[in-house]
Amino acid sequence: MHFIIIGGGLSGLAAANTVSQNGHTFQLLEKGTALGGRVQTSKINGHLIDHGFQVYLPHYEEGKRFFDYTSLEFKPFDPGALVLYGNGNYDTIGDPLRKPSTVFNTLFSKVGSFGDKQRLLKLRKKAYKYCQNPDSVDTSMSTYEFLTKFGFKKEMIANFFIPFFSGVFFDPTLDTSSAMFLFLYNKFASSLASVPAKGMGELSNQLAAGLPQENIHFQSEVKSIAKKSVQVAGGSNYLGDKIILAAPDEKLLNEAAIKRQWRSSHTIYFESSTSPHNKKLVGIVAKKNSIINNISVMSNVNSSYAPSQKHQIAVSIFGSEFSQSIEQQIKSECKRWFGNTVDQWEVIDKRLIHQALPDQQQVSFHFDKAACKRGDNIYRAGDAMLNGSIDGALKAGRLAAEYAMQD
Repeated sequence: MHFIIIGGGLSGLAAANTVSQNGHTFQLLEKGTALGGRVQTSKINGHLIDHGFQVYLPHYEEGKRFFDYTSLEFKPFDPGALVLYGNGNYDTIGDPLRKPSTVFNTLFSKVGSFGDKQRLLKLRKKAYKYCQNPDSVDTSMSTYEFLTKFGFKKEMIANFFIPFFSGVFFDPTLDTSSAMFLFLYNKFASSLASVPAKGMGELSNQLAAGLPQENIHFQSEVKSIAKKSVQVAGGSNYLGDKIILAAPDEKLLNEAAIKRQWRSSHTIYFESSTSPHNKKLVGIVAKKNSIINNISVMSNVNSSYAPSQKHQIAVSIFGSEFSQSIEQQIKSECKRWFGNTVDQWEVIDKRLIHQALPDQQQVSFHFDKAACKRGDNIYRAGDAMLNGSIDGALKAGRLAAEYAMQD
């Protein structure tokens, strides 16, 4: 069979790999000039700049299926977080089970009560239980409701869970499904958040490396889909036995009525001659009305992210437009924690991604053929079919391809 795959993000690349490995041919149509969708890395002034702050969790099951972990040379963050308070102080909260040296910092931090820290261990068990048997845990509520019901105090939720997971979900109110929270909490608890040695875009590069490059067509914006044909801007038609739509464009399938909501991400990248700290931790901001969500010194985690004698700081912010006044606001807040050397930080790049993650008030981790089939010979992929994660994108692409091959 011959497939037409629309969209060159992770889901489309997973679909292309699946059909190709099963002896079928394909044409992949990508409207941009590069593969990977939201998972790309650019080189700017000697820095590796990921397209938005991202990490990879090596316990993703689909990742194990598609990636060669050895060649990716993952560089891990330390478990835990650097919690930055509005008064300029900060605490380190670690994972004593994986890094025993953090036990005292964690126990005596101001992040939450001693009882809350005990509940973190119980939450780890609950998340593991959910991933083993989803029906055993009630996930009919939002993440915020789940944490409250679990017994966490408001201070712990405000100082740790909201700043940490709002950076994961791009959702500062934690309206995201508690099913998604437990799934990711289990992955964070069982593997170290990491970045590949050559940047997050190396995930996309590895998926593309085994595909015939002559079958990948860039700047091919799809205008319409028929039963066995796809028309792109400029009038060209591609014919195929099966069509897989792995791009977030419901209009192509007349699904405008199912208008999906998307959450945006905005990351500002700074260069500095000195590192604000030497920790391999995500800095999360426990301060109401802060413009900043999280701060990571990427060069502490992976020295390849910055040129020699330089450091790279990734600052994820709330809001959609970057300006000189926002830059000054970011620096003003950061000076509370890191001092006047922040004035020397220089902007390298900024990445505003409007469709960073689908809204996740409802998520799933599997779908059947009926859920992805859209009429004769057309199948739907993309992380919005499951959940907003690298794992979800890969699995949706694989499942759509497998169901299409079965028909």
